[in-house]
Amino acid sequence: MVKRAQARQEKKQEKREETNGQAISLAMANARMTHKQIEKFCKLDSAGELMLKQAMTEFGLSARAHDKICKVARTIADLASMENIAPEHIAEAISYRKLERKLQIGLFL
Repeated sequence: MVKRAQARQEKKQEKREETNGQAISLAMANARMTHKQIEKFCKLDSAGELMLKQAMTEFGLSARAHDKICKVARTIADLASMENIAPEHIAEAISYRKLERKLQIGLFL
């Protein structure tokens, strides 16, 4: 079971290298991407961009939250073996961000 998970992870990393069109260190994780890397590797289509802008306005999210959502969406797309981030990946990443905020609020009550 562990070997299968490792094989999936390696395949995901190889796929990310291929889809980005530029070699990225295999040790490089989506979570460690800089803002410039996010701009380069987390391109959104117009529907995804609109969805993210609406979420940022509705929930009062910061630029930092924007980058976090893009990183999570990139990971979701990678796990789905998709080259591009689709609107459903953005929606899923936003839902995780909303859940994280609810959990943080619950901890401080």
